[in-house]
Amino acid sequence: MAAPEQEEQRHIPIITAVHPENKAYFKEIAAPKKVIREGRSKIAVSCSQCMKPSSNGAELLKCSKCKIAWYCSRECQKAQWPTHKKVCKEASSSMPKFLGSFIANPLLNHTLQVPFVLAFDLRKNPILDQPLIARCDVQIEPSDMTYIMSLAFGRMSPAELAKGTEGMLQVKTFIPLDAEKAIDITRMEVWKNTKYPNKERGFAGNPTVLVDFHMKGTKQTITYGLVIEDSAIERVKAGAGFAMQSAIFGGQTEVPLTTQACLDFINMHIRADKKNQLRLRTHMTKEDVDNYRNAVSGDDEQPDKSE
Repeated sequence: MAAPEQEEQRHIPIITAVHPENKAYFKEIAAPKKVIREGRSKIAVSCSQCMKPSSNGAELLKCSKCKIAWYCSRECQKAQWPTHKKVCKEASSSMPKFLGSFIANPLLNHTLQVPFVLAFDLRKNPILDQPLIARCDVQIEPSDMTYIMSLAFGRMSPAELAKGTEGMLQVKTFIPLDAEKAIDITRMEVWKNTKYPNKERGFAGNPTVLVDFHMKGTKQTITYGLVIEDSAIERVKAGAGFAMQSAIFGGQTEVPLTTQACLDFINMHIRADKKNQLRLRTHMTKEDVDNYRNAVSGDDEQPDKSE
């Protein structure tokens, strides 16, 4: 469980057009690799058992199997094992790095903040003294649409399935949760570890929220803290939506600023990254493809709130 450090208010330009094949446009708005690396190194990590914070995880031990849980000592690791073992075997070792790159990306971070402003009406009522939380289902899915279609219609040979394919992170849902039911002691500590350090950096007047990233097809959830910046609130006040342009059919459609429009933008932006500049692509093994197929077919697991 982690929280990114935020040193100053970022001014994110309002994006008014998205085209998955527009290389020049992607290059214009995409975060450079250096920015993502620097942002990821500033994400605060806490012990999964006692919640002792570490600025970059250097002082903590990482679970060697799932690469998700962090511990400040062997004692904490042993103490949490009865709980952690339920989800450790299901964790994707690449997912923590993906989510770190996602949160460290200024444009994607900003676009995820907007649904919080919409869902909790933070434009009119910036809630500062209590945590808000939402769940985002995330998934690694094939980046090649023809591969997805062949998989859906059962046209993949065993040899083709064994090779795997290139995959990319996609955010499938944004679901506001009841804080009284969803926030346990651990999540409250994540909220505090996000709120108070950022308060000292000049974000005292900005809401602090939590996002549970749930990996579809597993019970695994990773919680991050976010500070809702002024740019996200101003974006909602302006009411500026998106001008979505289809790469298949052409033409442009004006789309209002909604949660779904934000998710569509996030996913299209990731899909447009053919060279993995955003660090959100990886090779999917046959097992990964099988997990994706099970998740798509509805054979999904609910997140385990004990993590």
